[in-house]
Amino acid sequence: MDKKKPVLIKAEKLTQVYGRGRHEVKVIKSVSFDVYKGESLAVAGESGAGKSTLLRLLTAQEKPMSGQVWFGDVLLNKMKNLKSYYKKIGIVFQQPQLSFDPRWNLFRSLEEPLVLIDKVTSEKRREIVIETSERVGLTKSLLASRPDQLSGGQLQRAAIARAIMLKPELVFLDEPTAALDVSIQAQILNLLRDLQEHDGLTYIIVSHDISVLAWLAQRMIILKDGQIVEENKVGQILANPKADYTRTLLKAVTI
Repeated sequence: MDKKKPVLIKAEKLTQVYGRGRHEVKVIKSVSFDVYKGESLAVAGESGAGKSTLLRLLTAQEKPMSGQVWFGDVLLNKMKNLKSYYKKIGIVFQQPQLSFDPRWNLFRSLEEPLVLIDKVTSEKRREIVIETSERVGLTKSLLASRPDQLSGGQLQRAAIARAIMLKPELVFLDEPTAALDVSIQAQILNLLRDLQEHDGLTYIIVSHDISVLAWLAQRMIILKDGQIVEENKVGQILANPKADYTRTLLKAVTI
């Protein structure tokens, strides 16, 4: 980590509980960490470790049972209107085919953030959508297509385009290559690295696939049963994992 860089996201003792009484389940347990501007932080762990819940807390889709999330010097827990936060972040959801309305063509889906959040003119929206689409490798001719007419790789590029449409500071990536074959995975990972380098983006990447995380991230958090069991630079975790659980995760990985 580079402590000379400003902290962009700070999570302080986040705890999330689902259910009540005998059915209460503590999914996130007093999780704390910082994310520095311009870096990529990976969140790894098996299914059920709490990765998706943590992502929902950081993106303000859920409020924590306790604890706080800071974006710069702004406390998200206290924000009454999150629109200013959503202008500064982008989210690439898992399974992009489910995050696009099947009735809409690609252009309408991609312009949605500009309509809902940024309120720019229709002429300016068209200019931004075409420019952003080309940046992620989508041709202008594809903008008239519906989601079912696009390949998996094209859909993921579209999901990335929508996430960066408002020129955010921070992008959340939820299993960004899970549904893609190996050759397309490499293309998407290279695209994400190029965008980060060009735009100075900060990434928080959630995945069970440590090989993907190792390609994109500088630091890594290992989650187990809703708790951080290890946090370090990616290279140090891969070369010398401290936790037994981390060693178990790494046994099945080829990097």
